[in-house]
Amino acid sequence: MCAFTWLTSNNTCPLCRKDFFPAQPRPYLEHGISGDATPNPPVATRAPEIIEHDEEVLSEIIRYCCSTPDWDDGFSADAFRIAEPMAEALRQRVQAEGFGLDSIAGTTIYIVSHLLGRPRSHLEISRALFIEGDCISSLHTHIYADRETLIDPPMLEVLGRGRMIDVLAFLPLPDFDEEMIDNEYEASTYPVNARFLRSLCCRFCYQLGHRGSVVRLVQQIADAIREGSYSGVRLHIKITAVSIFIALHLMGLDTSYEQIQQQTGVVKSTIQDSYRRLYPHRNHLVNSSSLEYIGRHDRSRALGALTSLSWPPLHPEITNDPGQNESQSEDDEVIHIPIQDDHVLQMYKRECESFCAALGLNVQATNLCYRIALIISSEDRVDASPLSIAAVSIYIATRIIGRLVSYEEISTVVGLSSDAIHAYYRALARRDVIIEGVWLIFIGSFVGNNVV
Repeated sequence: MCAFTWLTSNNTCPLCRKDFFPAQPRPYLEHGISGDATPNPPVATRAPEIIEHDEEVLSEIIRYCCSTPDWDDGFSADAFRIAEPMAEALRQRVQAEGFGLDSIAGTTIYIVSHLLGRPRSHLEISRALFIEGDCISSLHTHIYADRETLIDPPMLEVLGRGRMIDVLAFLPLPDFDEEMIDNEYEASTYPVNARFLRSLCCRFCYQLGHRGSVVRLVQQIADAIREGSYSGVRLHIKITAVSIFIALHLMGLDTSYEQIQQQTGVVKSTIQDSYRRLYPHRNHLVNSSSLEYIGRHDRSRALGALTSLSWPPLHPEITNDPGQNESQSEDDEVIHIPIQDDHVLQMYKRECESFCAALGLNVQATNLCYRIALIISSEDRVDASPLSIAAVSIYIATRIIGRLVSYEEISTVVGLSSDAIHAYYRALARRDVIIEGVWLIFIGSFVGNNVV
């Protein structure tokens, strides 16, 4: 929220107006307040800076967001109980790094809305607070690797979840905002900011204990990926994670997927998939400068480090014509389901079973929904929240088996708005997640010849 806007409605204390905000007008419709040193203060031409370390102001902004009438769909019931302590914890963490109270409040509401299953977009929150959506995105990315430190045990009780991992699973990766998808959306519209990308590379390298030439090599590879705009690797956080993986391997440094995942939040299977997509273009990822960082002046020797990787098999490998697998070039895209962590698989299974049961769907539909959810989660390029994936998977599965369920019906069970579900489905259909083809691939194993 703009400081000027807030003060015009809340600058009620005569002492504060005298000592801190003399240029601000008295609140609208205010009567009976005396003691002003300036009877008719001039209207400020610009808003004064928000005073940092002001817990009361931050709490008031949070309360305002939680009571926004347009969000009155069950969001505000527990939101304030979670958001107020989380916002204060976040303020204490980033107060010296230049983030304003509005950015802190907006990021907190963004996180809490996803935890409560009532996701609000960057755009929606930024409009309510009169701030730029990038403020929320920037801070969300900044604290993403340490997001679990913002959630304490009492919050888990309010959320009704006993394990931290179950809570964190509801948070999307930075840069994704499903409700900002519109009719003009295309996969290539996600802008990658070079300066922001380099800062992410530096931050996560430092957290992994690497400095100097390692950081420079990671940044150089990330810049090459950004400039190449390679399909499936267009998000800041994905580019950062796979760049770290490639750079550390080239330099002979032993860092596991799990270590990169712990710092960046990008799961092992996503890093593997990103690397698979980049491998055919690996000659474009290193140049003379990067070879100097590696300590090798022979490009082929440097690239040999990458070819020696022992990748786990991607089962099942699926194509429109299974007989053509052997003749495919390494540049061809292969639809597959990468190996995912057990807790991720169990999370999707629980969500699909719970929602399908609530909709009265049978076991066949539930199993199909689960398989489709796994496909979308591995193939989608924007890493949507589990709720969004589950909702769209239900919609697709019910269409396949001929038991049509509307967006509105799914919305009442999942907790997302019908518009958000519809928007995400449209986005999947427009991107390279070819849902129609995925249906045909799995129809035989679930519904035999009954599907047209």
